[in-house]
Amino acid sequence: MCILVKNVFKKHTISMKWSLSLGKIAGIKIQIHWTFILIILWIIFLNLSRGSTVQETTTAVIFILTIFACVVLHELGHSLMAKRYGVAVKSITLLPIGGVASLEEIPEDPKKELLIAIAGPSVNLIIAGILFLILWAGGRLTIPAGAESFQKLAESSFLYRLLSVNLFLLVFNIIPAFPMDGGRVLRALLSLKMDRVTATSIAASIGQILAIGFAFLGLLSNPFLIVIALFVYLGAQFEAQQVRTGSILADHKVRDVLMHHYTPLNEHETLAKAIDILLDGQEREFVVLDDEDKAVGILTRDNIIKALNERGKEVSISEVMNRDFFSPSPADSLKDVFQKMQQQRFTVLPVIEEDTLKGIIDMENILEFIQVQEVLQREVPHLKRII
Repeated sequence: MCILVKNVFKKHTISMKWSLSLGKIAGIKIQIHWTFILIILWIIFLNLSRGSTVQETTTAVIFILTIFACVVLHELGHSLMAKRYGVAVKSITLLPIGGVASLEEIPEDPKKELLIAIAGPSVNLIIAGILFLILWAGGRLTIPAGAESFQKLAESSFLYRLLSVNLFLLVFNIIPAFPMDGGRVLRALLSLKMDRVTATSIAASIGQILAIGFAFLGLLSNPFLIVIALFVYLGAQFEAQQVRTGSILADHKVRDVLMHHYTPLNEHETLAKAIDILLDGQEREFVVLDDEDKAVGILTRDNIIKALNERGKEVSISEVMNRDFFSPSPADSLKDVFQKMQQQRFTVLPVIEEDTLKGIIDMENILEFIQVQEVLQREVPHLKRII
């Protein structure tokens, strides 16, 4: 299973924190998540438990590794096409469920999205074509008569099995449902004739209908289909929500969510001051100023709890605040700033204009703004912004 993931929403995917780097290809980091080791151990256990020889077990492990090499090539197909259009690709990570390519963004131009989406399955088609030619040239594509003979061929031929796997990856990934490539292909094709939000909604709905079908088949046959159904259903729902959010924020600036009523902290104050404010009201995230009222850091509730546990409440705020942050201006695109905040996991930021602190923006406040805009646009379809 191969997945294309926008890096700004990576927190909604399996955590990539515990991953081992395997190097870089074309400047793209290739890494393997620790959970991938579980599938190798499982293959070894299954083979040894049924009396397989060491050679047979080794061949089975090599086959699995070869499959995932094909998955890496699939993701490289996406990634290299994305880089061709100037999209930054952070990494490709191998998981037990497949590969994840973390892209900074997915182009909204339907033609670019279409080419990026089909690049991955195209790689599997090319691999399958090469394996077919190798088997054909070696005279090993003659299928014996009878289902039993066919099964023996499939089980005995390494290259034939690899050909079958790549055809499966090709077919599975072109299913028109998010987050598979087919969902993005469908959305891109629909976007050629309609706006992106409507196209995404239609593609997501089709994906969810297919997910329900997978679930019913899973109940009747293979329970694993239920897992796939849940994955597809939630993936479609998530994609539709993110596109709606982007559409809502696209016409707004940071000034539209600027908060003027907040309690700044001084870097020389102790953590006890922040704790008092935290417990006395609703404020949980703080901007830290120096003696000249310049923003020098941010302090979140998580920072406070961690510092309190490790160093006590009398520690200086300057010693525990986060100094690594960015400061948007009131005129910046709210959509871009929101995505950057998600990507870098900021919950509060100072807003600076001409070296002057104009206010703050808060992630929770932005999410409330999105909810309000969604309600207003449902009630008054032509309403695009609050004045």
